[in-house]
Amino acid sequence: MKIAFIFCLLALAVVAGVESFESKATPVADVQKALPEMVRSADCMLVDFHESTVEVRDPEQLAKFQLLFRGIAYEQRDYCMCISYPQIHVYRGDKELFQLSVHHGGKLRFAGSEISGDYWVGEVVGSAVVAFALSNKQAAHPKSPLPVAPVSRVEIPKADIPPNKALVPTVMPVTPAADAPVAPATTAAHL
Repeated sequence: MKIAFIFCLLALAVVAGVESFESKATPVADVQKALPEMVRSADCMLVDFHESTVEVRDPEQLAKFQLLFRGIAYEQRDYCMCISYPQIHVYRGDKELFQLSVHHGGKLRFAGSEISGDYWVGEVVGSAVVAFALSNKQAAHPKSPLPVAPVSRVEIPKADIPPNKALVPTVMPVTPAADAPVAPATTAAHL
C-alpha cells in the first residue's frame, strides 16, 4: 500500500513538472516576433551530435540557418520529455540565445531565456533543420572525455534491516506456457 502511495505521489510530481514547463512555454506570437532577430544576430553555433561537436562561424552557413526560419507557422505543442540529437546551440558573442532540437520529425524545441517550448512546424522544416545540422558534421571533433576524479575508499554503514526482510528478492519458479515460442539455439556457426 505504501509503495502504491509513493508511486501516485511520484506520478503527480512528474505531471506537475510537465505542466509547469508547458505553462512557461513562450507564446507563439512572441516566438514569431523574437526568433527572426535572434537568428539574424547570431554569430556562432555549436552543433552537438552527442559524441562530437562542431563550431559554425562561417557567414554563409549562418545565412543558410537564417533561411530555415522564414515564413514558418508555429503551433505550440506539449513537451514530450524526449532528448534529441543533434542539438544546435545558437550564440551572440558569449551569450547563448537558445538551444534548438527537432523532435518527432516536425516539432522544434527551443530552450533559452527569451524563447522556450515545443512547437509543431511540420516535417519539411524539421527535416531541413536536421539536414542543416548534419551538413556540418564532417567538421565535427570528438568530445574530450571528462576528467575523472580518483575514488577514495568509502565505508558504507551497515543497515539495521535483516537481509531476509528487504534486500533479498524472492525467487519464483517460472514455467513457460505449453504454446510459448521457443528461441532457436545459437551456435558459433550462426554468428
